[in-house]
Amino acid sequence: MINARSLLFVPATSERKIDKAYGGTADGVILDLEDAVAVSEKPAARQALKGIVGVARPRPTWVRINATSTPHCYPDLLAVCIAGVAGIVLPKVESAEEVRMIDWILSQLEAQQKLPVRGILIMGIVETARGL
Repeated sequence: MINARSLLFVPATSERKIDKAYGGTADGVILDLEDAVAVSEKPAARQALKGIVGVARPRPTWVRINATSTPHCYPDLLAVCIAGVAGIVLPKVESAEEVRMIDWILSQLEAQQKLPVRGILIMGIVETARGL
């Protein structure tokens, strides 16, 4: 469970915006790998996560990954399984099974990386009538 009144989305590719976000007053920062990042920049954004998350920050870091219906979801999951990521934001959730699948994959990746299993939280976003 998160205790946050405000979470600020910022593209994972914009160092200037990232620094401003962490310097602000939001309760947490969400590094965006989805809508705010062009397809051609997604690999670079994933690579940037280690450097961004590896620095001590004054507030929790979340990462919005790409939806499970895209080919970008699994590479995003591989990239977020690092120390310092508080959780992921899972967009376009359309079923409980989808969340269970992501939870299982994350748990496997966390175990491989010797991170606490279920240490990375999942926040689903319902964006469609099917999801509702």
